[in-house]
Amino acid sequence: MVRVLFVCLGNICRSPISQGVFEEVVRREGLSGEIEADSAGTHGFYHAGEPPDPRAQRSAMERGIDLSGQRARLLSREDCERFDYVLTMDEENYERVAALCRSGEGGAVIRPFLDFAPTVRSARSPTLSTAAPTASSWSWTWPRRPRRGSWRTSEGGTPYPALAEEALAGG
Repeated sequence: MVRVLFVCLGNICRSPISQGVFEEVVRREGLSGEIEADSAGTHGFYHAGEPPDPRAQRSAMERGIDLSGQRARLLSREDCERFDYVLTMDEENYERVAALCRSGEGGAVIRPFLDFAPTVRSARSPTLSTAAPTASSWSWTWPRRPRRGSWRTSEGGTPYPALAEEALAGG
C-alpha cells in the first residue's frame, strides 16, 4: 500500500481538494486497493474536526468530487513515518513539514505538490476562490487576474501575479 498525504496550512481548502481529486484519479485508474490518501494542516488545530471550507466543497462538487466526509486535522510527527509521500501546497508548508520530518530516517518523501504538475512553473499557490484542480488533467486552473490584495510578493520580490502570468504563458 502506497500512502500519500497532502498538506496545506489549515487543512480546509487546498489539501482536502487535492486529496479528493487524487482519490478520484486513483479510483478511476482502478488503484483503490493499492493507494491511500489523506490530508493534514501545519496549523490544522485552528480547524481541527471541521469539514472543508464550503467554497472548496462547492468547487470540488462542481467537478463531481465530494469532500463532505473529510475533516481537518493537524499534521503529526507520526505522519512522517506513516506516509510514503507528503506533498505540500506551498513553500512555507514544505519548510514546516521538512523541519518536522527531518529527524526520521527512512520516512516519507517530502515534495512540493506542484512538482507533479509540470505545466505549472511556479510553486506559488493559487487563491481558493479562483483555482481548482481537475481530476481529468490533474492540474491547477490559475487566475488570469488576481483579486485586489489577494497576492503578496515572493521572497525575491517578484509579485505572485507575475509568476502566475508566467506560468500561464508557459515561459
